[in-house]
Amino acid sequence: MSAEKIQLVSALLLAISCSFMTAVSMVVGMLHYPTFREVSSNNWCLFHKSHCQKMGYIVIFPMLLQLASSITFSITNVDQTSTQWHWINVVCLIFSFGFTFAFSAPLHSKLSNSFNSENLNPLIKTNIIRTTFWFIHSLMAISFVLSQMLLIK
Repeated sequence: MSAEKIQLVSALLLAISCSFMTAVSMVVGMLHYPTFREVSSNNWCLFHKSHCQKMGYIVIFPMLLQLASSITFSITNVDQTSTQWHWINVVCLIFSFGFTFAFSAPLHSKLSNSFNSENLNPLIKTNIIRTTFWFIHSLMAISFVLSQMLLIK
C-alpha cells in the first residue's frame, strides 16, 4: 500500500476516533458531570468508581485508535502540502491527551474519595477544552479525507 493510501486510511480512522471522542466528551460534559452534584455522599465513592471504570471501557479503544492513527498520519506525511495537516494533528493530539492526563485524571483521582465542587467545576471546564480539541482534530481529519477524495481521479 502506498504512503498516500496509508495516510488517507489513518486520517479516516482518526476522523472516526476523534468524532467518537467528541461526542462522548460532549455528553459527559453537558449531561453526566453536572449530575455528579445529585449523587448522595453515601453513594458517591461507589458511583464514581463505577463511572470511571465504565468510561474507561468506552474510551480506551477510541483513544488508542486516535493515538495510533495520529502517529501513522504524521509519519506518512508524504509531501509539503500535508505539513499544515501534520501540525494541526500533532497540536490536537498533544492537547487532547495532555488535558486528559494532566488535568482530568488527577481531578477524578481527587473526586474518588469524596465529592467536592472545587474539583468538579475545573473538571467540567477542562472537559470543554478537551472536547474542543477533539472536535478540531475531527474536523482536520475529515477535511483531509475529503480533500484527498476530491483529488482521486
